[in-house]
Amino acid sequence: MGVCGSGKSAIARRLAKRIRARYVEADKYHPESNVEKMSQSMPLDDNDREPWLKRLNQVLLDCETADCGVVLACSALKERYRETLRQHLRQSLMIVFLQVDQEELQTRVGRRKRHFMPADLLDSQMATLEPPADAFVPDGDHGPDQQVETIVRWLAVKASVANKK
Repeated sequence: MGVCGSGKSAIARRLAKRIRARYVEADKYHPESNVEKMSQSMPLDDNDREPWLKRLNQVLLDCETADCGVVLACSALKERYRETLRQHLRQSLMIVFLQVDQEELQTRVGRRKRHFMPADLLDSQMATLEPPADAFVPDGDHGPDQQVETIVRWLAVKASVANKK
């Protein structure tokens, strides 16, 4: 999770491949009205996000039912959004929070091509962000492959602790 430009998609794609899990890009589940709104530099509000988050929760539930691992790349900016994603899951939702300096975020988002979210929405995402207390935060100064390796190690520790319970 993280704001736009934090590397969610790149890290999640690599992580899913590394751990042989399904990769889910949350942006692909936005209703057209949300995409249109963001394309016009209008930030989404809680009412816009609610059906999207419920849809993502169903994707997670379906993966859990099918007994397949899943890595979801999703902004999940507020605690209540993360709670919506967690609803009815039997297994815990492990959060990786990608924290990146705002200046670097501006640079990254400004370089993106063919993405519906313009750079001027970064400020609204930063204002909405409620950093999670229960997340793993990899070192943002490391490259994506090194971040994935630290996430894999963290997941292994979490799994070993869970198996001891």
